[in-house]
Amino acid sequence: MSDALRFKITDGVLAFSVVDTAALGYSDAWQSPGGVAVNVATLADYTDASAQWSCQVSTATIDASADTTTESVEATWCSPAKTTPNPGETSFTINATFFQDQGHDDAGLWSFLYANDTKEAYFYMGLGGDAAPPAAIGRCRITAATFGGAGQVSLTATLSCPVSRRYDAWVGAAGAGNSSVITADGTVTPIALAADTEAADTDTAEYAAA
Repeated sequence: MSDALRFKITDGVLAFSVVDTAALGYSDAWQSPGGVAVNVATLADYTDASAQWSCQVSTATIDASADTTTESVEATWCSPAKTTPNPGETSFTINATFFQDQGHDDAGLWSFLYANDTKEAYFYMGLGGDAAPPAAIGRCRITAATFGGAGQVSLTATLSCPVSRRYDAWVGAAGAGNSSVITADGTVTPIALAADTEAADTDTAEYAAA
């Protein structure tokens, strides 16, 4: 038997950018600024192109919440009562803890969240660094974060941004034949090395198959 596969985040990235419906060629199908694919997206596409926000983050997740709706069927003369699952689509939320930066940077993560509270934004989360898998892109609703805290300690805050719809994920390892893109509709496409520099169509993401 082999050991379990393990992964550690040593160079993660987290970025947001408010959705601009006036952007050239804008489409509601876009999952990122300009509609680029998840295996093409980089920090440079987002508001925090310097990666400073990412360095404030201590933990970040996209948490799934299953819809556990059930349907009850009453007993009949011929069969007993029963309950059957009737699940809806899973919902997702970006949850993160970060060091408050409003005492140092007027354009930091805390300020962005507060200034854009309730607005829809594109998000980019990369667990293996910029422009590398595993990564996720999509849309979320911005919520403001905690201001202040206890004395004589480094102040932290939490953010919790509901994801607007299913996101696109790039999974696996970088390199030809070692990674795949899973789009919001569940389509899985192997990615060739050359696809790392290939942009998506502005309406529907297109990826180069391995």
